[in-house]
Amino acid sequence: MTAGVEGTDIRRGDNRRFILAALIPLAAFVPQWIFWNSVNATFHKFRNKEECGKTLAEYPAFLDVFLPNGVRAPLEQRAVPRALRGETVTNAEYTLHRKDTGDTWAGSYPFAPIRDKGGKIVGSVVTGRDIAARRQAEAALRQKAEALRASNAELEQFSRAMVGRELRMIELKQEINELCRRLGEPPRHETDQFQTGRIPGAGSAPAPPGGGGA
Repeated sequence: MTAGVEGTDIRRGDNRRFILAALIPLAAFVPQWIFWNSVNATFHKFRNKEECGKTLAEYPAFLDVFLPNGVRAPLEQRAVPRALRGETVTNAEYTLHRKDTGDTWAGSYPFAPIRDKGGKIVGSVVTGRDIAARRQAEAALRQKAEALRASNAELEQFSRAMVGRELRMIELKQEINELCRRLGEPPRHETDQFQTGRIPGAGSAPAPPGGGGA
């Protein structure tokens, strides 16, 4: 049996994604898998397809699923039940944890309901792929961005400290020159008007006595 969404044969899937189709039996609302590819076994850390659970109800016993905010997703918030309620989602991200093996990984799940000719939901189709590598790359980029922000903050702090030091040195030289003038001695330091013009934030150098304009 081939289940499809919008006329697409799910057997023609990307071999990098797992494909899982669930059918609701007429006798009871207990979704059972009617098709799954070998990637489904690999994705969920099984050794082969035969080890995969055959019904949705089996999975909570060995598989924890977490939402992006870190909260454990109850069974009704997982991909298959959501699709069976009529949701169509292109990128639902979950973190998965195998209770029996300790494996933890992340997946992106597109899913949709399967409807009969009358529009009634009779099953669901779920695909997915491992996004652990992408999340690791995103985390590394965030760390680099944070390190860059910290480095820039340190440089700005250092720059402000250096400017403040230079301005204080100029003030001290001017005070010494003023003291020498009062004592009738020649100034010990050359004028600092050119130095202040070279220091960021120090302002422009004052005009020389007598003008100096054109």
